[in-house]
Amino acid sequence: MKKLISSFIIISLMMSSCDKIDTPLQKAPGITGCIDTVTQIVKSNTGKSNYRKVLLEDYTGHTCPNCPRAGETAENLIATYGSSIVVIANHVSNTFARPKTDTTFKEDFRNEASTAWDNLLGMSNAGLPKGGVNRKTPYAQNHSAWPGLVSPALNQAQSAQIDLITYYDTKTKYLSVKTKTTFNTTWPNNTNIQVILIQDSIISDQYDSKPPAGATMDPNEPIRRLNYRFDHIVIGSVNGTWGELAKAAPITASDTVSKKYNCFLVEKCFFKKEPYPSVCLNDNHISVVVFIYDTSTYEVLQVEKVKIR
Repeated sequence: MKKLISSFIIISLMMSSCDKIDTPLQKAPGITGCIDTVTQIVKSNTGKSNYRKVLLEDYTGHTCPNCPRAGETAENLIATYGSSIVVIANHVSNTFARPKTDTTFKEDFRNEASTAWDNLLGMSNAGLPKGGVNRKTPYAQNHSAWPGLVSPALNQAQSAQIDLITYYDTKTKYLSVKTKTTFNTTWPNNTNIQVILIQDSIISDQYDSKPPAGATMDPNEPIRRLNYRFDHIVIGSVNGTWGELAKAAPITASDTVSKKYNCFLVEKCFFKKEPYPSVCLNDNHISVVVFIYDTSTYEVLQVEKVKIR
């Protein structure tokens, strides 16, 4: 079986190069047992799943000159609340996140899931930056409102507990994920589970109308900030745009559900075409984010995050 897996990987590498990879999570058909225990890294949230966490979504784009301020608000909230807050950054819309035809803004950080969420929640239509906490209505909130939304959300009871384990093969770049959700309270509606990947520390260009002191700006286009660090970028969904059913209603306290997602190849490069250089995934900065949400209201009940290595 190991020989078959190795042959598959070699053939895949021969048939494709970085500019052919446009899907970050490619499930290999017919492959089982893809994680080698010798080269795997196992991570989990053991001991950290028994308290309330909230999801902060930042809808952004590299040609949005005010979006860096929202990013700063998100980082300040992380500094305040630590692991109790999970931030994801959705790069969305042709207006704010489309690559340009010249040599600037070459990367395309958009993905199908973020685009679909934006269309539903109306973030970019309201003008970026926008975002929200746990997808509570009204969805599109200015970043100045985020701090006032996080504190009351954290003070609510923990509706569900998500235990999360990741298995990542550092040699083959295959990833498998296990989740176990335990509901702590009754819940009236169906719930879905969403599993996504995010990455920190991607360096590229960003419009910035009020850059901080010391920022490197393009002398030919002073609004363009060079070597900007993008964190929490959503790079794709493991289990589809809207996830999948976690538990159907009626849900009672102590109900549990387990899921497993096997053999996803973690590879992607974010550029349009040659000869532009590419920014590719770096597994040292990738995390799995899992959240449970109400399918009727889209409210997020609980979220967890684990780095894959």
